[in-house]
Amino acid sequence: MKLEKSEHGRETALRDELIRQERLEQLAQRFRRKVGTSAGTVQSHWAILDILACDILH
Repeated sequence: MKLEKSEHGRETALRDELIRQERLEQLAQRFRRKVGTSAGTVQSHWAILDILACDILH
């Protein structure tokens, strides 16, 4: 009986850890998407500023 409880506790801990790691992976994917979107936005803003600067200088 003690062994069964111990095994059940280990299975529960492993399942909880797997769920935790899956959540972390989802958060990491969401972060990478946001970083990619932000980088694209920054590049767009720099392109607009370059165009405006060229218009002002010429």
